Formats: sequence, C-alpha cells, structure tokens
Amino acid sequence: MAFLCNGSNHRTGIKNEVYMTQRFGQDLTNKIFPDITTEFIAEQRGGTAYKEDGVILDKVTGAVLKRLSYKKKEKTKSGTFDWVNTTSYITEEKKKGSKSIQALSDVIDLAKTTKQTSVVTDEVVEQFRHKVHQATEVTLNNFESDDIRSMIKTLMIDSNKDIHVTVTTLDTDNIYYFPFSDHNIINLVEDANVEFTLRKKSKKASCDSRTVMASIIDPVTGLTKMIDTGIRIRLHLNNGVSAMLGVSNTNPTSVFCVKFQQDNFQEIIKIAKIYQ
Repeated sequence: MAFLCNGSNHRTGIKNEVYMTQRFGQDLTNKIFPDITTEFIAEQRGGTAYKEDGVILDKVTGAVLKRLSYKKKEKTKSGTFDWVNTTSYITEEKKKGSKSIQALSDVIDLAKTTKQTSVVTDEVVEQFRHKVHQATEVTLNNFESDDIRSMIKTLMIDSNKDIHVTVTTLDTDNIYYFPFSDHNIINLVEDANVEFTLRKKSKKASCDSRTVMASIIDPVTGLTKMIDTGIRIRLHLNNGVSAMLGVSNTNPTSVFCVKFQQDNFQEIIKIAKIYQ
C-alpha cells in the first residue's frame, strides 16, 4: 500500500508514530541513513517498555540498526515537546531522604495522613492544591546547579544519547531530523565551568515550570553571560490533587512527575535537516 508523503496522513487521523514508522519503512531510512546498506525493516515500539518510538532493524538478523524518537508539534514557532516524563525520580529521591525535594516529600506524607484520618471535602482538595503549588515552587527554587546538571544528565541525556529524533510540524508538513547527540545541552552539561539555574519564563508563568539557564564564559569578551538552554523543567502531579487524596472518580493515585521539555524549537531547527 502506498502512503502519501505530503503530510496529509496527519490530518486524516493516522497517529504520528504509525505514520513515521511507515515513512522510515518507505523512504526516510535511505534519505537519512546512507550508512545502512543492508536490507532493513522499520518497526514501531513506544509504550512504557521502550524509550524509543521506533527502530530500524536488520531484516536478516533482527539487530537494531537505529533507535528513533518521533516528536510532533502543531506549530513550528511555538509550543513544546517532551524529552522526559518520569514518575520514578521523586520517588527515588524521597527514599534517599534528599533534602532538595523535602517540600514534596512533606506533601506526599501529608496526603497519606489526610486520606487515612480526614473526610476529604472539596474545600480540603482546594487547600491541598495550594500546598502542592507551594511545594513545587519551593522545590524548583531549591534546586542548585549540581542538582540540575545531575537530573538533565541522568534523566534526559543518558536515556537519549543514541536516539535519532524526528519532529513533525503540522503547520509546515516538515519533518526535522537530528541525532540527539548534536543537542547543545550535552556540551553544556559536560562543561564543569557551566553553572545552571532555573528561571520563570515570566511573572505570570506557572509555579511548576522553569526554564533551564546556563552561565557560560563568552569566548570573545571573556565575560560571563546567561543563555537560555531551550530546556524547560516541570514538576507536577500526573493525575491531579483529587487522585492524590483518593477522591478522584477516574484515577486511584497521583504522584509527582519530573518533565523535561524542549521549549526553543528555533534552536533545534539550526541543527536539523529538513525532509517532507
């Protein structure tokens, strides 16, 4: 069966992962990876079992030749996409007794006590929502440079280092490709002289979100300057406050997530190759 290569598949309901797997099986592999000279097949992955959304396999041996990540954006000049969305980090840090997430740890413990000892009314939920907002803001404010560097390396870089990324943009029908190893955040994290801080994008920005800023030395002037890394960190509950307190009709639990997102897509365009 032939598939149109003009982007119309997106608008006719075919999911991006399915569409991109079809494209890599059809024409993109030969265009993007001339080093693959054997017969191959493209296979969809995804789900919780895999970091990659798809793979290119040797047709004979089944060996993985390339690991692929399929991102999608509605608009080229605005919006974000996720690099990481994990519930395990805060859980593990709580087990370690990490002081940097103490505010979140306290809220988690209070939620357990509240569920066991109180009648959770709508008023209680709203009061708790405020506590969650406060805890996420305090935690983001407490993260130091080493905390930020460690999280980015462990959660974002290590899990994506051999991934090949495509980003489809629905307003242009373009497919942007780049290996994650070309991302500027890698050099910044590996440079011990770089200091990281978190900054609100604006005064009205959400309390659970910050832009990752890097302090670097300008090679021309020798002066220190702050740059926007294009990475945003978010701390949030995956299923909301009601589920955390056990009164949701749809979800039995809710835990804190750490999310790293790509915010400044224009910087990605500078390192990407464009296909259609």
